[in-house]
Amino acid sequence: MRGFRTPLAAILPMLLATAATAQVPIGEPGFDVVGRWAPGTPRALVLDGRVAYLGHGARLEAVNLSNPEVPERLAFVDLPAPVTDLAAHNGYVYATTDDGAFNVVDARDPRQLRLVARLEPSGDAAYRRVELAGDVAYCAGPALSVIDIGAPAKPRVAATLATTPCIDVATEGNRLYAICDDGLHVLDIADPLAPLPLAAVSAWDTWQTPVWLQAHDGIAYIGFSGSIRALRLTDPTNPGAFVWSVAIGSTSAAAFRGAEIYTTGRRAARYQGRVATPDWRESDLGEAVAVAVDDDLLVVAYEWAGLVTYALREGADPRRLAMVEAGARIWNATVDGTRAWLACYRAGVRLLDLSNPASPRLVGSLATGLGPVEAQISAYSVCARGDRAVVTGIGGASLLVVEAAADGTLREIFQAPPAADGSYRTFGGAVSTSDGWIVWGDDAPYGVRVAPDGSVDLAPLAWPSDLRCVGSAGDDLFYGYDDQNRLCLFTATASGALQRLGAVSLADLDWGNSGARNGLVWISTYDGMDGFEGAYGMQLVDISDPVNPRLRGRASTAILPFADHIDGFFGLTAAGSNAFAISRRLGMVMAEASNPDAPMLRRFWCNGSNPVAIAALGDLACLFDMRGMMTILRPQPRTVAAAPLAPAQVAGLSVAPNPCNPRAMITFTMADAGPANVRVFDARGRLVRQLHDGWFETGTHEMLWSGDDDNGRPVAAGVYLVRATTNGHADVARVTVVK
Repeated sequence: MRGFRTPLAAILPMLLATAATAQVPIGEPGFDVVGRWAPGTPRALVLDGRVAYLGHGARLEAVNLSNPEVPERLAFVDLPAPVTDLAAHNGYVYATTDDGAFNVVDARDPRQLRLVARLEPSGDAAYRRVELAGDVAYCAGPALSVIDIGAPAKPRVAATLATTPCIDVATEGNRLYAICDDGLHVLDIADPLAPLPLAAVSAWDTWQTPVWLQAHDGIAYIGFSGSIRALRLTDPTNPGAFVWSVAIGSTSAAAFRGAEIYTTGRRAARYQGRVATPDWRESDLGEAVAVAVDDDLLVVAYEWAGLVTYALREGADPRRLAMVEAGARIWNATVDGTRAWLACYRAGVRLLDLSNPASPRLVGSLATGLGPVEAQISAYSVCARGDRAVVTGIGGASLLVVEAAADGTLREIFQAPPAADGSYRTFGGAVSTSDGWIVWGDDAPYGVRVAPDGSVDLAPLAWPSDLRCVGSAGDDLFYGYDDQNRLCLFTATASGALQRLGAVSLADLDWGNSGARNGLVWISTYDGMDGFEGAYGMQLVDISDPVNPRLRGRASTAILPFADHIDGFFGLTAAGSNAFAISRRLGMVMAEASNPDAPMLRRFWCNGSNPVAIAALGDLACLFDMRGMMTILRPQPRTVAAAPLAPAQVAGLSVAPNPCNPRAMITFTMADAGPANVRVFDARGRLVRQLHDGWFETGTHEMLWSGDDDNGRPVAAGVYLVRATTNGHADVARVTVVK
């Protein structure tokens, strides 16, 4: 004992001095936005003469259509949030955005767009749809807002009219029409800044929900969730009955050319007069979201095809002229080095340069073109390896091998042939190997290899029937599950070589969501079986020795204040000793594992973006959302100096058995919930093992130490110190390890 007392007396003051200046994480640290790639899916379109302004994602882009067969991109500006609606007047473009703001863009020179003003939402002043009448903008939102834009760079809210939530607005002559939850309101705008109510049509006699409104030749056209209905407004003080209706499914907008009505929805369509059947429908460009007409020019924005121009001739169907590629819905993405490969629904593959994370840059794309839908590249997953990537999907291009040139230009070097009976084959995910890729098909795994001459070989692989590959841990090391719910480690190559290594049993798997980095695999779990109904979490598995993988710590969402907003993790990526996971309802959660035996879910990012994919760029998170945009996030350091720590304030810190050989249970009690740090030091005060660094609830807690260090190696026999720091207090206990 004499030999122990002397070192303890020497190092205890040092330990307590360290505690006095400790940095303790507080609250729920978030993330800093490092960069953003804004061109998401098209949602709004407006023409100002022969210049089209297209809102896709948070990007507002100007396109010169003076020659509609050869559109010319002029400029773009990225707004703080995705574009909702657009209007243009006198060289300015007015954009409402998803965050409820009203934005003014100087477009007097459409080659140099500038955001010059922004009205932030507040209370009922949130701006969703916009309609212009001279120097006044009328905005639909929780209320009907009247904005003076006589000085465009200094917009001013002139009035806010209390209504039920306002869905859309339209003007014709000196009349303003607004559709609200309770019906159609008609207002007199002889004084544009002071609308006066004239009449209202009571709540809709339909179960459908109104979506948009247009006024033309004394008729209000109202787009519902499943139809269009026209209401006569000859006497605005006594609106008449619906004079025309057509059930066409979901619609989003309409434009007029004389008696012709062009609508958008699942297809772009044209109706003549009051005939309820379209006489023209676009057949193969998919979802149409916005439309504009200027004399003999029709412009339609499609969710995945971008901006498409048409020539209009009397008595003939619109003739397709050209396409301007815009943003697209992202289904899957992967980051390889400083490049991001995007698999886009009905829009092919795109390649981003992330060497400057603050300014992601599109360097190449392999777009679908304008062919039939069934022949398009409906990309669902992408797996990169150097300058090449395997892209899988459904349809004529069910598997592609794509190559990036030095300048980023993408080209197809291989397309999987149809099955023997001529039918299309379906391929799922892929993993890269040292000699190519392993891809999963309907009938079997396939190896994909590129020969030195550039030719590509696709061949089925003999694969164990009980083994499902999930992901790569690097250097031809892979992990997956077998029929016994065990995590299995194995090596494999595209040429067919496979060797099983180790396996470890798992419980409560939430299938398919995992990530590996630095000798650890993060696995998504469902924790309902652990007494946390509806809770989710992550299990850590140490695979630093792939022949002998072992379970480490497990973190649950049950103790988080935002646990009710997590409905499982469907995407997960590892980054250093941390992991980023995405949840449909919440957004993104960060798991921290400085101590692999006690990982914690602490940081989160929630902006309503509906994420679809997550990838790591070093220690940064690349979040891809359903709107086709990418946000690059850095975990935000948020620490404060802790109060001086007094010894012997933690109740009941004990170690048993003591001596131990080598496992010991550490027990302590917390008077209040808060951050806790439990570490093991050797007799000289050197850190041996960090057992916990995170949140604990009130009460008594137990923690097992297996007699190993942070690298998993057994410690030598001797005396060790256990130090617990909790809620501003610390205590030290000793334990003797015998062999």
